[in-house]
Amino acid sequence: MGQVLGKILADLLRFHDKPLSEDNIETVNHLLQEEIELNLTEFLHIPSDNFISEIIKNKKFNHVNLDKLAEILYSIAQLKENSTTDRDTIQKLYYRAFIIYHHLNQITLTYSLNRQLKTERIKCLIPLV
Repeated sequence: MGQVLGKILADLLRFHDKPLSEDNIETVNHLLQEEIELNLTEFLHIPSDNFISEIIKNKKFNHVNLDKLAEILYSIAQLKENSTTDRDTIQKLYYRAFIIYHHLNQITLTYSLNRQLKTERIKCLIPLV
């Protein structure tokens, strides 16, 4: 799982200098569906109050894979910010990333400046966080 999530993340980082296309999103969806049997839409439909427990229990994520998933959701939200006006989806992506980052901050002993900066940015973008 970690290798596929890493590949998705690497592909997304490569897209940052290009406009996000439906093909890019479709590629991410296909890889997620193949590896963990969920696509982005399904991730966004998992209720936020039990998001972590649901993906850990049903998809067997560990903290390393959770970190990669958060990076993927965060990166897609950033890319969508530049290419769409669908604020609801963007906020859901950021919020799911925030939930994961918050969970990781609670369970890991290692401080991550990157995670902290992204958490703070999400708090600025989504006032209710």
